[in-house]
Amino acid sequence: MSPADTPPPARPARLPARLWAGLDRVPLMAMTLCLLCGLGIAQTLFHIGSGVQRSVTWRQEAQATQAENDRLRQDIQILNDAKVQLNSPQYLEQLARCWGYVGRDEKVLVVEKAPATIGSNCDEYRLP
Repeated sequence: MSPADTPPPARPARLPARLWAGLDRVPLMAMTLCLLCGLGIAQTLFHIGSGVQRSVTWRQEAQATQAENDRLRQDIQILNDAKVQLNSPQYLEQLARCWGYVGRDEKVLVVEKAPATIGSNCDEYRLP
């Protein structure tokens, strides 16, 4: 062989070629499968966590709505009782006395040193 027939000296392999040469021995399919399984587990845990958080939030909202419904039912009962009471003669007589009216057969008695506050019979209550 002549010096002209000899092949040129081999060039040192570049870094990426060395990297790919080393990866021939690593099972790429197994590594990819492990990576995808890890991502699937992470996604599953995220969905489980968000489901738990959603159920806790819904339970709290349901309890708040139930409490509001109970309060509204109580308000309706108070208003119905007040409506029934407005038509009773005893309530109307008591209301007239609070406003200063007296009956036909009653005499007006004025106390000079009477307290300025009105009794609890005439207290006004705010309806819901």
